[in-house]
Amino acid sequence: MVDWTQFTQLLPAALAIAVLGATESLVTARFADEKIDDLHNPNQELFAQGVANLLTPMVGGLPATGAMGPTATNIRCGAQTPISGLVHALTVLFLIVLFAPAATHVPLPTLATNVMVTAYNMGSWRRMHWRLLRRYPPNYRSTLLITFLLTVLFEVTIAVEVGLLLTSFSFIHRMTRLSAIHPIDLTHHRAAQALRDSTADGSVEAYRFSGPLFFGVVPKFDALLRRKTWPQWVLLDLHQMIAIDDAGIELLERLDRQIKRHGGSLRLVGLQAQPKRALARSGFLAELGAHAEYPTLSESLYALRNEQEAKTAAPIQ
Repeated sequence: MVDWTQFTQLLPAALAIAVLGATESLVTARFADEKIDDLHNPNQELFAQGVANLLTPMVGGLPATGAMGPTATNIRCGAQTPISGLVHALTVLFLIVLFAPAATHVPLPTLATNVMVTAYNMGSWRRMHWRLLRRYPPNYRSTLLITFLLTVLFEVTIAVEVGLLLTSFSFIHRMTRLSAIHPIDLTHHRAAQALRDSTADGSVEAYRFSGPLFFGVVPKFDALLRRKTWPQWVLLDLHQMIAIDDAGIELLERLDRQIKRHGGSLRLVGLQAQPKRALARSGFLAELGAHAEYPTLSESLYALRNEQEAKTAAPIQ
């Protein structure tokens, strides 16, 4: 039976250890790449580590990661292939089986010194990264310093958890700043001029959105959502929109409802692969209709002109 109380107590620490192990393995792999002029496969690295950490506890083992110390030792000894890792593992197994009882007599200060040297080498102090911190953005510096202090003053699991939260907030803030929506000037656009010449009452406006459309960007659409009047057509150029989430889809649905309420029509331009899949899966593209999505802005304007001319030429019933 699963003890859910104990499970909930261990889950945060387990996630922190998993993230720490993955991070250490990837950092070690990058270090090895620089030393031997190679390129590792991060998916293969993390998959192998995950399988190992799933199977190891079944035989009483501890979580395993790529280790900087043994990797650096192997490289200094001239190792070039993954066989060196197997030789190292077999050597450690051999020493543990034969000399484990003798290890109990090793003084703890000696082991502590070994750990301190390893930590010092992992910190890249010789490359003076700490002196170059002023070159990095404030959010990067604060995250690094807070995580470092929490590791020293408390424990690594707390530091990893807080570091992940800070990194997530920093990423969301950065993505929010990179996203923007701007009106497109169609005054001198040939296709827009052709559309204006084809009808007296047809009006069109276009907007370009760039960046990911997610919950952090929704406030940037407040000005559009509060409009009281809309033109006959609204073109939303999304060829620079790299991703969209459920909040972004709900935002587009709300915008479409408001435009329709005022007698207008929303058309989408230049959808990328991920946003198009997400909008199709949500049913929003089907709700817009078969002729509501175009590859380019010019094609959409000419399509609107043809649509308007077809309506004008249609006989009155």
